Amino acid sequence: MAHQAHTIPWGVVSSNFKFTSKSRRHGDETNLFPRKNPAQGKELMYFARGFAQAVEYMSRSEREKYPPQYEVAGPDDLLIDDVTESKIRSTVRRYRAANNGRAESGSCPKPCPVTYVHGCTCPLSPEDRSILPWILVSNFQWCLEYPSPHEDSTELLKALLLHGQMETLLRIAAQPSASIKTIWWPASCRGEIGWGELMRSTLMSYICLNVLFLKPETYDATARAAYLQNEHREPPTTAEDLDYRKTKGYVKMLRRCTSQTAYDVHLYPHREFFGISADRFSGHRLQDNNFAMPAAHNPHGYMPLRSDIPAVIRHLQRKGLPLELVMEVLDHAEYIARRRLPIAEDPLHVENAEELRNYLKYCWKLLIWCDLLANEIGKKINWAIANVGYSSHRRRLPRTGIQWQLYRNKVINIVCALFLLPALGLGHIDRRGVLSKFNVVRSSLIDNTTTALQVGNGNFAFNVDNTGMQTFLPFNTLSSWGWHKDSLPTNGEKISDYHGVEQLTHGRNVSYDIPDPNLPEVSQWLIANPNRVNLGRIGLTYKNAAITASQITDPKQELNLWDGTITSTFKVNGKAVKVITQGDFESDAVAFDIKSDLISSGDLKVELDFPYPPIHSTTYKFEVFVGVYDFPENHTTSIVDTSNRRIPSAHIYHEMQETKYFVNLRWPSSSSSNLQLTRNEPAGSKAVTAHRYTLAPRGSSSSTMTFTAHFSPEKCTPDLPSAIQKRNKKGWNEYWSDGGFVDLTASTNPNATELQRRIVQSQYHVRVNSAANGQSTQESGLMNNGWYGKFHMEMVVWHNAHWSTWGRQKYFDNIFPELYETLLPSSQARAKSMGWEGARWPKMTELVSQGNSPGGINAVLMWQQPHPMYMAELAYQASPTRETLRRWDNVITASADYMASYAWKNVSSGYFDLGPPAYGVTENTPPNESLNLAYEVSYWRYGLDVARKWKNRLHQPIPKKWTTVAENMALPPQVGGLYADYEGVNISWWEDPKLTGDPRSMIMLQGMLPDTPAVDQEVALRTADKVWEVWTDDKVAGWGRPVLAINSARIGNPERAIYHLTAYDYWFFDDAGFASRGNNSGTPPPFISGNAAFLYSVAYLAGGWQGSHGNAPGFPKNAGWVVKQEGLLKAL
Repeated sequence: MAHQAHTIPWGVVSSNFKFTSKSRRHGDETNLFPRKNPAQGKELMYFARGFAQAVEYMSRSEREKYPPQYEVAGPDDLLIDDVTESKIRSTVRRYRAANNGRAESGSCPKPCPVTYVHGCTCPLSPEDRSILPWILVSNFQWCLEYPSPHEDSTELLKALLLHGQMETLLRIAAQPSASIKTIWWPASCRGEIGWGELMRSTLMSYICLNVLFLKPETYDATARAAYLQNEHREPPTTAEDLDYRKTKGYVKMLRRCTSQTAYDVHLYPHREFFGISADRFSGHRLQDNNFAMPAAHNPHGYMPLRSDIPAVIRHLQRKGLPLELVMEVLDHAEYIARRRLPIAEDPLHVENAEELRNYLKYCWKLLIWCDLLANEIGKKINWAIANVGYSSHRRRLPRTGIQWQLYRNKVINIVCALFLLPALGLGHIDRRGVLSKFNVVRSSLIDNTTTALQVGNGNFAFNVDNTGMQTFLPFNTLSSWGWHKDSLPTNGEKISDYHGVEQLTHGRNVSYDIPDPNLPEVSQWLIANPNRVNLGRIGLTYKNAAITASQITDPKQELNLWDGTITSTFKVNGKAVKVITQGDFESDAVAFDIKSDLISSGDLKVELDFPYPPIHSTTYKFEVFVGVYDFPENHTTSIVDTSNRRIPSAHIYHEMQETKYFVNLRWPSSSSSNLQLTRNEPAGSKAVTAHRYTLAPRGSSSSTMTFTAHFSPEKCTPDLPSAIQKRNKKGWNEYWSDGGFVDLTASTNPNATELQRRIVQSQYHVRVNSAANGQSTQESGLMNNGWYGKFHMEMVVWHNAHWSTWGRQKYFDNIFPELYETLLPSSQARAKSMGWEGARWPKMTELVSQGNSPGGINAVLMWQQPHPMYMAELAYQASPTRETLRRWDNVITASADYMASYAWKNVSSGYFDLGPPAYGVTENTPPNESLNLAYEVSYWRYGLDVARKWKNRLHQPIPKKWTTVAENMALPPQVGGLYADYEGVNISWWEDPKLTGDPRSMIMLQGMLPDTPAVDQEVALRTADKVWEVWTDDKVAGWGRPVLAINSARIGNPERAIYHLTAYDYWFFDDAGFASRGNNSGTPPPFISGNAAFLYSVAYLAGGWQGSHGNAPGFPKNAGWVVKQEGLLKAL
């Protein structure tokens, strides 16, 4: 249930409070009370200041998403546009129906009246949507003496806040006559109505839920049992006494956050979350309270779930009631589906974890929005003082110092969206400040051996040279959806003739996906197809000719990490050019803003060109520049006319056999930005320039070109560049503000700066390259093609596990389990065709054919099979809900069925063995001799144990075969008191350079693999020390460094762990922060697997793993390392 926000020092607060029940002083009152700690005042002040810094920092970041100033609106201007009105409509109708007598249904006159008339169903009239209601707001008056516009405007303002309509609110705040400040904190004899009450109710809800969550004995059965066992007091505390719902703090919070008042829009989200119906509690001073609640009463809600409504309707209909009568019964019963919690009345129940996390994240946003609006109107919220305790809003808190004694019986006001985090690195991190130190800056021209800079969103990436485009280097435009199939072999071989190659496996012939020597061209076609395509090149031309590197001088390029913006300045033949390049978080588009006097003179234009995929022999296994321009007749392009002449746009259609897509172009409608798209060559041309197009001003003297290029299988009108630029900045700001962060800038160790650079730049690269929906990335990401653009299933942990441990679970959830669900049918068919049950996951694949590319290693690699269990455990750790269990169950079951079916019973030993044939992690053992590879048999046991645990969590029966195989799996082989690579080798294997050239599987037993009964920790420790001796720096490549660091941290050797991550001479990250594979692998950079695995290892070292203790357990406690971290979740 880790939540994404900035760090608040929870350890400080938790240690200063204890749960007390049945005390002499307080009788039967239960609550959290301050401990007798002499340093309590200082510690709680430290917390309060940390919280204040977090809110203020987030508020400033949020404000930067909007224009710095807004124009004053005229009386006829609509401040609330149609989009905003549609978002707040239901809320406005709800409160107006309750308080103003407006009907929620009825006839609506057309056109809508300027002011409200009885029976109109328009939630807001044109007058309501203008500046007038805000001008009419009067100064605060007691009781009922102030005018009704005051009340209505306040509720409207709160509705806008609830829906996050900050653009509208900032426009209102910009009006000199709109006094939002007036309605900040008023009260009346009819109830609280100020929008400050929205902040306060949200604040109080956070207080209670977060503080109580830090006391698991109040809601978790296991923690409660341990607490009672260790407590010795008279009279003894009972389990019922420990129920958090009986604490005074919880009762008071629930009453305050859900009690009905005359004007209670601010309570809507809280009532909905807690499941409190409209008349459950009343705060109305002139109305009898129908629920007089004693101090320690358990205020359980009873509002039904949304899913309950259809069930009740079906039940009543089965009883014979017509639907009309059913709906009337529900209406009279006020049976409104607004409760969200799956387990009613118990917000901290484990099954409610997902809803609780979403609710707290929403509340955090509300607080930020409140602070932003308050700052905009010149009202400073002193969060550090506001955090002291609950008091009436009329009571002014002390402005100098904090009088803790006045509030010792109060629950400290903890408002933080980040929780369930032990032992945090304390102190607020200025994330933007850290990032700004490591923006990528290039001041010299790159060549074809240099990685490009990128903009993108995980599904799409546009790669640029020094010009911010693809001008003198034909870098790629790659996507998750752009694939192509080569033409079929012409030598008479047929794809349908390929059935794999049979190999004797434990007494029977099994067909494996191995290249068939009798079908060499078909085998290669299956290996290489489909392959990822380059969607097109967009660059600049000078005087209608290509710009060469020799024509460019004074290049300066900067990638701003915080905003995700590339700014490039340079000169062409002495004339200045500036290009700003930004991607889009919501579509596969890139926006350009080009400025130069060369545009107005007609010398500088934009060129688009389209390559064609060659026949993918082994020569094209790795493509730095994807596609060639030598086959213009093999594909077609054309300008597709648009039917909407009012929107300046153009469309290029590209067809390559089955692969078809559009490049949708759009630019602003202003005359100074009017552009024209023309084709350079006539259709059917055989020239290499046959598919080039020019985009240039249409006879304008403007020195600016601004346009969007959107790549899609569909023809559509893309958003304007301004919209994409705004969305891009907002998206990147949110990305950096959410999730985990590690700050090493206070360290004095000489390696800290470079390590910090690699950390932040890697986080940018994984967001651009590894965040596709429902699929994992190839090892070179979206920069170029490796292995024909396909991804490797054994690498999904290294590519994606970091999303979870870095607190960015939504990216993890965008990929899993959808990836496995997509491949499940074909994987089940594969297993069945080979004579096994369940699902046999492929090694090298893509989501078009879903096949396993034939290969000697691809056919028998094993360690990708238990990956679903590992990834599912990460998902469950982040969201321990029944929905997580249900969603992953089919994948887990199919995986375990295969693993139990594949393992064969060795009659002589009585154990279940794996292989041969088999390849393990290191792919360097003889496959026909590799029996019981050490890591694979251990991982197999772990996977089956997780599968059994999964069924237990679901209260489902565990298949007997799973237990039989798991508890009788062969153990990892040992020779001479150390683990051995596979069964059958002797102690001399440590002297075999082929095997010791990469023995990483030995350290993975205490590296990636969580603790399992299969692994003897002492033997694993001795083996790790042996690997340290034989695996020399010059041999470590790929993701070897990260796994070495993880292993070293887990065996209690942080000095060795940090050595592996700072061996910069052996593991190279280029100037842009892209990892190399290393060790002269022959594969071109980048190695995105390395960046992602590196981040996973940093999370291990800084955030810890299950069973670790303290802050940054993988970093040395001396040697000048100062590690601040926030938002990290423990690894498995």
